Amino acid sequence: MIAGMLFGPEAGDVATVVKLFRVALLLPVVLVISIFFGTQKSTNTLGWGSLRLIPTFLLGFVALSIVASMQILPTSITHSIGGVSRWMLVIAIAAAGLKTNFQELAQLGWQPVVMLLVETLFIAAIGLFFVLNII
Repeated sequence: MIAGMLFGPEAGDVATVVKLFRVALLLPVVLVISIFFGTQKSTNTLGWGSLRLIPTFLLGFVALSIVASMQILPTSITHSIGGVSRWMLVIAIAAAGLKTNFQELAQLGWQPVVMLLVETLFIAAIGLFFVLNII
């Protein structure tokens, strides 16, 4: 989403919609997968007991999305929550970076490293293509 903003407001808008659509589909996908794995574990139930496999942050996301869509909260509170949300995202990204250990990554073998490198180059090539075509 932030990377999309680097390419202009239109690209940022598209990136925002794509990101929101991906997040909106997260709960139904997790729900279907948890029901599927619940039926795989025990053939006696319909799998509804496996709803406990759904992460609580997902349920919180849905609840907050509903509250935001209904516009129950004042705008000032919504903006404050948005600011806190951005800082939490920065902290989460930093935490993921702190947990990255290149020695452990190297122990996995060369295939994951090559995949990571190819994906990074692919994304960079697409970004470069758009930058060169836009400018």
